[in-house]
Amino acid sequence: MFTAGDSTADSTAQIADYQALDDVVTLASSSVAADSSIDVATTTTGSLARLYYAEAAAIFTDASGPVTIQVKDGVMTLLGSSSDTSLANSLDEWITLARTALADGTANSLVFRYGANAYLIEDDGSENLPPLNTGTLVSLGATVNLIQLNGLTAVSALSDNGIASSGTVLIT
Repeated sequence: MFTAGDSTADSTAQIADYQALDDVVTLASSSVAADSSIDVATTTTGSLARLYYAEAAAIFTDASGPVTIQVKDGVMTLLGSSSDTSLANSLDEWITLARTALADGTANSLVFRYGANAYLIEDDGSENLPPLNTGTLVSLGATVNLIQLNGLTAVSALSDNGIASSGTVLIT
């Protein structure tokens, strides 16, 4: 069981033998991030994405086209050309993107793949979510836990309902 702050970017817990059909990760908050799509890079200067999601948009300053953070079934991916999405080339940048995807004012979790591992990230829901078009930036919530699932690359879903299938990371 992971409680708040047990595993952070500075001191990441690693699970080396996670089996998607048999293991469950118990978190402080066990809700899965809702499906979403966030434009974080566009060629339009002054776009909402560049203003509202400034931390994530800064990663894609040199992008030649749009980049979108997509969350589907609790799994975060990037959509766009490979040359643009590859601008997110460090774990810290992927953590920023995950925190952006989790910025909905609720404590929840998602999983993403970086390198040869999957990472389970949980936030505390403390985001500041100003109304759109006000010129006020989103203040990202705190990362409660970041857990590295060593060697797990084929993640198709994150589930909090206790139902396991191939490629599903279960959380409680």
